[in-house]
Amino acid sequence: MHEKTGMTRLSETQANGLTALFLLLLLLWRILLVQWIDLPLFFDEAHYLHWSLDLNWGYFSKPPMVALLIWLTTGLFGLEEWAVKLSSPVLYTATAFLVWHMGRHWFTPRAGRWAALLFASMPLIGFNSLFVTTDAPLLFFWALTLLLFQQARMQPRQYHRWLLAGLAGGLGLMSKYSMILLPASLLLWLLLQKDRRQELLRPGFWLAVATAFAVFLPNLWWNWQNAFISFQHTAEISQLDRQWFHPLRFFEFLLGQVVVVGPLTAWMGFQVWRNRRAVAATLREKLSLSGWMAWPTWLLLGTLALLSRANLNWAAPATIGFVLLAGAGWACLKHPARWVGLSVLLNLSLLSLFYHWPAVLNALNIPQTAKIDPYHRIRGWDVLGEQAQALLRQYPGYMLTADNRKVMALLGYYTLPGNNHLAYYNAHGNIRNQYAISHDLLRIHRQTGQERFLLFSKQEQPDGLHARFQSVRPLGSIVSQPYPDLTLRLYVFALEGVREALP
Repeated sequence: MHEKTGMTRLSETQANGLTALFLLLLLLWRILLVQWIDLPLFFDEAHYLHWSLDLNWGYFSKPPMVALLIWLTTGLFGLEEWAVKLSSPVLYTATAFLVWHMGRHWFTPRAGRWAALLFASMPLIGFNSLFVTTDAPLLFFWALTLLLFQQARMQPRQYHRWLLAGLAGGLGLMSKYSMILLPASLLLWLLLQKDRRQELLRPGFWLAVATAFAVFLPNLWWNWQNAFISFQHTAEISQLDRQWFHPLRFFEFLLGQVVVVGPLTAWMGFQVWRNRRAVAATLREKLSLSGWMAWPTWLLLGTLALLSRANLNWAAPATIGFVLLAGAGWACLKHPARWVGLSVLLNLSLLSLFYHWPAVLNALNIPQTAKIDPYHRIRGWDVLGEQAQALLRQYPGYMLTADNRKVMALLGYYTLPGNNHLAYYNAHGNIRNQYAISHDLLRIHRQTGQERFLLFSKQEQPDGLHARFQSVRPLGSIVSQPYPDLTLRLYVFALEGVREALP
């Protein structure tokens, strides 16, 4: 089979080689980019890094996979920002290869290549590749589970395939709780097709479910020991207890999904789905399966956006099924390369503008300000870290302490990278983050006898200090000004003598 690309004809081997080379070069670009643009850690990343220093089966808001990945990459390459972030671009690239494999075997070799290129170049994937989040392992295990599930269906008596599918699904649940949408979507897909319902009577499907549950069981045990705090947090961020019906948020969510997959990809995916009944039955099943990997997720989260709120990235797994639809559609056109190339070029052009925005501003002699820099939320903390280090040297024996998750995460990393001996001052005793569980100041005092703490706070007068400590000495503040219109200030207090009982 040959396909036209410009004025030349490429063999399958050549086309596959160029596609793989493109994906690997894109991976290299994203890894190096973190160093080229001097991209600091986002506070969630610094928070996850502290999780990785104390591996457990669960954490306040997430399962343990992201911590395990950071533990692995920093153990191999050190604690630099690029090493903390490394698993994200690697896993997204691996997911692109899985999408390629599915598209090639479900549709055509060309459809697989197009789907992989569209996935790797999507604005959402390009943006997320710069930050280590739970979405990278979620999408990888989502794609792997889907691939193994379909292979198991084709050979239902080979039970090791169902075991592998269940293992991948369980690891997906250990990455992010929204992985539950995949087995739910697969179950609905089988139930709503008369000729597929009998598959639910076979032991293979339920063997996969049982395997996934067994892999996920340690996280359930951790949650049981911690009052199911992760699930409480998941319910809280949905905000379903607040005012219902937000049509503007719903339309923002829909428009956002078009943006994150790319406009041309969105158009083609919808066209393929609309015309799916006009194709052969064997192909129709694969198109149906691909679509069902997207629509339930979008429908559920679109409803959530209408009733309360839903972040754009929450629907990220839906893009896997959707790019498979789009790849199959592009492969049916007479000259697909120019259209896919245009879509990829458009996506990468937008990403390049985002990636290199500071360099663009410098080239145009435009002063950088917080208002026009998309990275402004993570600038300036390295400077605060240097000042905090100097204070800790002046006060030996004092433990770095904060009363805010963002301050704790970023100041902890840029002051004491790789050091998990931090204390979290929880004035009101509310469990709002992992630090309140694992780094509580009172618990550290009781376990170690630590009496002296150096508190860094955004508040000039933090709540309850004089009631909780025998001695409270204000030490002024540390300041960083990354932009003329942005000043970061933390107030510093030397605390001594923990009071077990409030006066």
